[in-house]
Amino acid sequence: MQLKGKWYTIIRACWLAASISLLHLGLGACLPRGCYIAEVELLPFMYLLSFPGGLIATAFVASLDLLPSMDFPVYWLIAFCGGYLQWFWLIPKLTSRPEIVTLCLSPPPLAPPEISAFPLKKRADLKRKRKPRRRIVHFDRHGLTPLERALRINRS
Repeated sequence: MQLKGKWYTIIRACWLAASISLLHLGLGACLPRGCYIAEVELLPFMYLLSFPGGLIATAFVASLDLLPSMDFPVYWLIAFCGGYLQWFWLIPKLTSRPEIVTLCLSPPPLAPPEISAFPLKKRADLKRKRKPRRRIVHFDRHGLTPLERALRINRS
Protein backbone atom coordinates (compact mmCIF):
# COMPACT_ATOMS: atom_id res chain seq x y z
CA MET A 1 0.00 0.00 0.00
CA GLN A 2 2.85 2.39 0.85
CA LEU A 3 4.66 1.59 -2.40
CA LYS A 4 1.48 2.26 -4.37
CA GLY A 5 1.24 5.69 -2.73
CA LYS A 6 4.84 6.53 -3.67
CA TRP A 7 4.36 5.50 -7.30
CA TYR A 8 1.11 7.38 -7.47
CA THR A 9 2.82 10.56 -6.22
CA ILE A 10 5.65 10.13 -8.72
CA ILE A 11 3.22 9.69 -11.63
CA ARG A 12 1.28 12.78 -10.55
CA ALA A 13 4.47 14.85 -10.37
CA CYS A 14 5.54 13.64 -13.84
CA TRP A 15 2.14 14.57 -15.29
CA LEU A 16 2.35 18.05 -13.79
CA ALA A 17 5.93 18.51 -14.99
CA ALA A 18 5.09 17.39 -18.54
CA SER A 19 2.03 19.64 -18.70
CA ILE A 20 3.88 22.70 -17.45
CA SER A 21 6.79 21.96 -19.81
CA LEU A 22 4.36 21.96 -22.73
CA LEU A 23 3.07 25.35 -21.60
CA HIS A 24 6.57 26.82 -21.44
CA LEU A 25 7.52 25.40 -24.83
CA GLY A 26 4.27 26.63 -26.35
CA LEU A 27 4.59 30.13 -24.94
CA GLY A 28 8.13 30.29 -26.26
CA ALA A 29 6.89 29.22 -29.69
CA CYS A 30 4.13 31.87 -29.55
CA LEU A 31 6.56 34.78 -29.35
CA PRO A 32 8.04 34.97 -32.87
CA ARG A 33 5.02 34.40 -35.15
CA GLY A 34 1.78 33.80 -33.27
CA CYS A 35 0.79 30.50 -31.72
CA TYR A 36 0.24 28.46 -34.87
CA ILE A 37 3.33 26.28 -34.32
CA ALA A 38 2.41 25.73 -30.66
CA GLU A 39 -1.15 24.80 -31.56
CA VAL A 40 -0.12 22.38 -34.29
CA GLU A 41 2.92 20.81 -32.60
CA LEU A 42 2.36 21.00 -28.83
CA LEU A 43 -1.37 21.19 -28.16
CA PRO A 44 -1.97 17.60 -29.37
CA PHE A 45 0.50 16.39 -26.72
CA MET A 46 -1.44 18.25 -24.05
CA TYR A 47 -4.65 16.65 -25.29
CA LEU A 48 -2.89 13.28 -25.17
CA LEU A 49 -1.76 13.87 -21.56
CA SER A 50 -5.25 14.90 -20.51
CA PHE A 51 -7.19 12.39 -22.63
CA PRO A 52 -10.26 12.22 -22.51
CA GLY A 53 -10.94 14.91 -19.87
CA GLY A 54 -9.06 17.62 -21.76
CA LEU A 55 -10.88 16.96 -25.01
CA ILE A 56 -14.26 16.96 -23.30
CA ALA A 57 -13.48 20.24 -21.53
CA THR A 58 -12.22 21.77 -24.77
CA ALA A 59 -15.38 20.74 -26.61
CA PHE A 60 -17.43 22.83 -24.16
CA VAL A 61 -15.28 25.93 -24.65
CA ALA A 62 -14.57 25.58 -28.38
CA SER A 63 -17.60 27.65 -29.26
CA LEU A 64 -16.02 30.81 -27.73
CA ASP A 65 -14.42 33.27 -30.12
CA LEU A 66 -10.87 33.80 -28.89
CA LEU A 67 -8.16 36.07 -30.17
CA PRO A 68 -5.76 34.10 -32.38
CA SER A 69 -2.77 34.92 -30.17
CA MET A 70 -4.62 33.65 -27.10
CA ASP A 71 -5.72 30.31 -28.50
CA PHE A 72 -2.82 28.18 -27.25
CA PRO A 73 -2.70 29.38 -23.60
CA VAL A 74 -6.47 29.19 -23.21
CA TYR A 75 -6.78 25.76 -24.81
CA TRP A 76 -3.80 24.55 -22.76
CA LEU A 77 -5.48 25.81 -19.58
CA ILE A 78 -8.76 24.13 -20.47
CA ALA A 79 -7.02 20.84 -21.27
CA PHE A 80 -4.93 21.13 -18.10
CA CYS A 81 -8.02 21.71 -15.93
CA GLY A 82 -9.83 18.81 -17.58
CA GLY A 83 -6.85 16.50 -17.13
CA TYR A 84 -6.28 17.65 -13.57
CA LEU A 85 -9.88 16.98 -12.61
CA GLN A 86 -9.69 13.64 -14.34
CA TRP A 87 -6.36 12.34 -13.01
CA PHE A 88 -6.24 13.96 -9.58
CA TRP A 89 -9.87 13.88 -8.53
CA LEU A 90 -12.17 11.66 -10.61
CA ILE A 91 -9.97 8.60 -11.20
CA PRO A 92 -8.82 8.32 -7.54
CA LYS A 93 -12.45 8.59 -6.39
CA LEU A 94 -13.55 5.87 -8.81
CA THR A 95 -10.68 3.47 -8.09
CA SER A 96 -10.56 3.80 -4.32
CA ARG A 97 -12.24 1.22 -2.16
CA PRO A 98 -15.34 2.34 -0.33
CA GLU A 99 -14.64 2.79 3.34
CA ILE A 100 -17.09 1.90 6.03
CA VAL A 101 -17.96 4.97 8.04
CA THR A 102 -18.56 4.25 11.68
CA LEU A 103 -19.27 6.71 14.42
CA CYS A 104 -18.02 4.43 17.21
CA LEU A 105 -21.45 4.46 18.79
CA SER A 106 -21.28 0.91 20.07
CA PRO A 107 -20.05 0.63 23.65
CA PRO A 108 -16.80 -1.24 24.23
CA PRO A 109 -17.21 -4.83 25.35
CA LEU A 110 -17.16 -5.12 29.13
CA ALA A 111 -15.59 -7.98 31.05
CA PRO A 112 -17.82 -9.78 33.54
CA PRO A 113 -17.28 -8.51 37.10
CA GLU A 114 -15.91 -11.83 38.35
CA ILE A 115 -13.17 -11.87 35.68
CA SER A 116 -12.28 -8.20 35.94
CA ALA A 117 -8.66 -7.33 35.24
CA PHE A 118 -8.59 -4.81 38.08
CA PRO A 119 -10.18 -6.13 41.25
CA LEU A 120 -12.01 -3.52 43.27
CA LYS A 121 -10.44 -2.65 46.60
CA LYS A 122 -12.38 -2.19 49.77
CA ARG A 123 -12.92 1.28 51.18
CA ALA A 124 -10.47 0.67 54.04
CA ASP A 125 -7.67 -0.17 51.61
CA LEU A 126 -8.21 3.04 49.68
CA LYS A 127 -7.13 5.31 52.54
CA ARG A 128 -3.82 6.86 51.83
CA LYS A 129 -1.05 6.40 54.29
CA ARG A 130 1.07 9.45 54.97
CA LYS A 131 4.80 9.30 54.76
CA PRO A 132 6.66 10.71 57.67
CA ARG A 133 8.28 13.94 56.54
CA ARG A 134 11.64 15.06 57.70
CA ARG A 135 11.14 18.53 58.91
CA ILE A 136 13.76 21.16 58.06
CA VAL A 137 14.13 23.74 60.77
CA HIS A 138 14.34 27.31 59.53
CA PHE A 139 16.67 28.44 62.26
CA ASP A 140 18.66 26.22 64.55
CA ARG A 141 19.44 27.03 68.19
CA HIS A 142 22.38 29.25 67.09
CA GLY A 143 20.11 31.26 64.71
CA LEU A 144 21.63 29.91 61.47
CA THR A 145 19.58 29.19 58.36
CA PRO A 146 20.02 25.93 56.39
CA LEU A 147 22.11 27.77 53.77
CA GLU A 148 24.40 29.25 56.39
CA ARG A 149 24.77 25.86 57.99
CA ALA A 150 25.65 24.26 54.62
CA LEU A 151 28.25 26.95 53.86
CA ARG A 152 29.77 26.64 57.29
CA ILE A 153 30.14 22.87 56.89
CA ASN A 154 31.83 23.30 53.48
CA ARG A 155 34.35 25.82 54.88
CA SER A 156 35.46 23.58 57.69
